[in-house]
Amino acid sequence: MSSLPTKDNKANMPLPLLGLGTWGMGGYKERDPNNDDARDIQAIRDAFSNGLTHIDTAELYAQGRTEELVGQAIQDLPRSSLLIASKVMGLNLGYDDTRAACERSLQRLKTDYIDLYYIHWRNLDIPLKETAKALNELHRDGRIKHIGVCNFNVNSMKELQAHLDRPIAVNQSHYSLVYREPERTGLLDYCRDENISFLA
Repeated sequence: MSSLPTKDNKANMPLPLLGLGTWGMGGYKERDPNNDDARDIQAIRDAFSNGLTHIDTAELYAQGRTEELVGQAIQDLPRSSLLIASKVMGLNLGYDDTRAACERSLQRLKTDYIDLYYIHWRNLDIPLKETAKALNELHRDGRIKHIGVCNFNVNSMKELQAHLDRPIAVNQSHYSLVYREPERTGLLDYCRDENISFLA
């Protein structure tokens, strides 16, 4: 297995230039009882064999089933060689809920820590200060190594960062040759200026 090049960021987290997204493995928003789980597990292992060490998942995917498949796939792989990313969904951004959601993800992934833990979507009904308190504690406890955000604009990133003990490592957002919104809104420039990895 040859490793892919990485890029560093303000959080000192080397991020591989390519990763494996697992949305759709095990189902989409709900678990698919007809899914070929063995095929998905093998796909994750094949990706690793071909140099992909960054595996991205979320508690939202297939109601947690995708995390379970990732957990099964990585059991025989060298954990220190992997960058496992998962996400807490917007409904679980309260302090207690964030901590509980992380523990459930850890159990499904069969690992002691998550390398990169994202807020999947901002929930305007829950203060970011409350979520940040939980993320700070999870980091201090060694349950998560780095903190990321998904689908955050510049103002939300600044607000969250004000309550975090460490830099935001990554912003994962919709961006493609067709969808250029991060350029128009200044999000791409902000991440570049702040040395935050931008993951399309």
